[in-house]
Amino acid sequence: MSPSPSGSQARRGLYLGVIIIALIAGSVTSPYVTRAVDSAVRDGQNTIAVIEIDGRMTIDTAETVSNQLYAARQNDSVEAVVLRVNSPGGTISAAESVYMAVNATARQKPVVASVGSIAASGGYFSLLPAERIYTTPGAPVGNVGVIGVRPAEDGAEERIVSGPDKIRGGTKDDFRRQVQSLQREFVGAVMFHRGDELMISQAQVAHAKVYIGARAVQNGIADRVGSLHDAIAYAAARAGLERYTAVSGSAVARTSSTVSLAVAAQNETGPAALDAATVDRRRILALYGQSDTPAGVVTNATG
Repeated sequence: MSPSPSGSQARRGLYLGVIIIALIAGSVTSPYVTRAVDSAVRDGQNTIAVIEIDGRMTIDTAETVSNQLYAARQNDSVEAVVLRVNSPGGTISAAESVYMAVNATARQKPVVASVGSIAASGGYFSLLPAERIYTTPGAPVGNVGVIGVRPAEDGAEERIVSGPDKIRGGTKDDFRRQVQSLQREFVGAVMFHRGDELMISQAQVAHAKVYIGARAVQNGIADRVGSLHDAIAYAAARAGLERYTAVSGSAVARTSSTVSLAVAAQNETGPAALDAATVDRRRILALYGQSDTPAGVVTNATG
């Protein structure tokens, strides 16, 4: 007769069996959960779209977020939008694209922002049209500044160029003026959207300081210390909803029309303050922290 298994062996076998069953159940039920969320959007149920702006902002990030915002605007079941922001910023072009998409959405539906870990520089700029900004107590918020990186001259190889400014895009003074122009637009947007709430001056805003969540609320850079759930609840109240379903922005985009959202979104115009089409934005950043752009001439405009 073989010896009976010990108590510990029996328990290990039981735990293993439970884990296997849980894994199988998860693999079976997860598609149904996804379909249930999609169904809530398709069937016209009252929904709150939670759209994430996560990580360093690039043109790919901007396209994804803009597409989701466009889908939310076009979907009648979406009654309000919550932006969940965890971003230190990124390129000016990406931040401007998201800002314009948020601005277009805020004209049609309530938009509320929730800062998770950080909303600085371009990450903060992008959420400015939100009617209320929630932040966690320790999140860095603000940093209203622009960094310009001008390519350094390289004498290692012979070049033939079509014009004297082809390599570097203009003189150092030209580039500084471009950066300062974009900085004025950034500060102007803050004053336009947050002017009535701010407890600090325009000059202090332009100084590009970052404020920790609770202090950001005190000086009007943000509105409330609160969680994502608080932001969703407020968005639902603004939309007049007592019963609602919170869904991801990707779920909203997935259930929308197959028409190219990127092309459609580009047809919507943004505010006149962002009319700076001649600026080469690929070399200008709205980023909190150090840039990984190759060394050149770096300017941080503060006014």
